[in-house]
Amino acid sequence: YSEWKHPYPLTDEVTKAYEWGGIDITDTSQGFAAALWVLQYISGELHLGKVNTPLVPVLTVGAGVVKVALAFDANMRPAYAWQIGEDTCVLRYYDTALADFTEITFTGIYSPCLTLDDSRTQSSSISDIIFAYLKGNQLCYRQQRDRFLIEYVLAEVTQHFLMRVGMNKSHRLQFMLR
Repeated sequence: YSEWKHPYPLTDEVTKAYEWGGIDITDTSQGFAAALWVLQYISGELHLGKVNTPLVPVLTVGAGVVKVALAFDANMRPAYAWQIGEDTCVLRYYDTALADFTEITFTGIYSPCLTLDDSRTQSSSISDIIFAYLKGNQLCYRQQRDRFLIEYVLAEVTQHFLMRVGMNKSHRLQFMLR
């Protein structure tokens, strides 16, 4: 364990997610620690904005969302994940093969988290969004370079809630469960 590289508020409010990012959508000119962003589920919609600014609706997702997650890719395009009910998650991200945003629905998984695995400038050409989640008693992830089609199992776990995934100060990906 090491301290998080980019700390942000830890909250029990699971319909709100934080992620550090650029100064604006598609603007990485000031790096990925320029602004703390928040994604919040409100009345069937995902709302996005920088902390302490008004959130704007970005996507209608319907009722039943119990957890949300946010990340930005290397070009500061947002990726969203949300859990519906007990074990269905939806991932929306920019698919470079399609040159457009796309959604994938996964069943049998829960507690989604997202992060850009390495936001350092020198790693921008090899960084990936990591989609981490729980599946039964397994901690799993999928990565952007595979278009999120391949599941990797990291460990057997006894915890039932994935709170956060992100880079730590030792430049390693770290997972927080409870």
